[in-house]
Amino acid sequence: MTRITVPAPLRSSATVVAIVLLSATIGGTAVAEAVTGHAAKTKPRHKPKLTLNSADKQYISSLISGAHVAFATSATSATTAASATTATSATSAATATNATSLGGQPASAYVVSGTSGEAWHLVGAAGQPAFQGTWTDLNSGYAPAGFYVDPIGIVHLKGVIAAGTAGTLAFILPAGYRPPLGLAFAVAAGSPGPTLENVDVLSDGEVVTNGTATVVALDGIAFRLS
Repeated sequence: MTRITVPAPLRSSATVVAIVLLSATIGGTAVAEAVTGHAAKTKPRHKPKLTLNSADKQYISSLISGAHVAFATSATSATTAASATTATSATSAATATNATSLGGQPASAYVVSGTSGEAWHLVGAAGQPAFQGTWTDLNSGYAPAGFYVDPIGIVHLKGVIAAGTAGTLAFILPAGYRPPLGLAFAVAAGSPGPTLENVDVLSDGEVVTNGTATVVALDGIAFRLS
């Protein structure tokens, strides 16, 4: 036989009734002890069939609402959830399989660990921007000229270009990879060199060498789209 003692702060008539009903439903042999100390017992030989009406269910639910949820497959609302497959609303969740927003920001605003965005677009490759004039990749073990945009909207350039006319247009970035205003970057250059060279990335997508070198590195050039 199981005995449940109701703490003094909870010894209201409504609470006692709820616990008696819950005890009878779960165990059938439990003893619910109220403030008076009298015990309500059920015979162990048979369990009464007790049906809770909607008011009973609502009251019992109110007693456990707002509780801490350690694990939940689904939670409409939880103050704290250690783990939840789906939560409509959670103030704090250590683990969530799916979250529409986090910290007031959409899920798309965050970078997923282990990802860096799209693949590099290589200048001069099929379907990609062409080199202008006589500019081309230096090769000789150096990375080819390329660009990509990462998950947070920053465009990155790489590679070493050569054989062009100093101070001329090298290639044009397509729409979606252009800064809102023109930007100037100091980069490593050579022949003659080593030295620093200016590379301008303009709002129309033009990537222009702005100096005297005919070998220019694009590594480290990066800018926001907005």
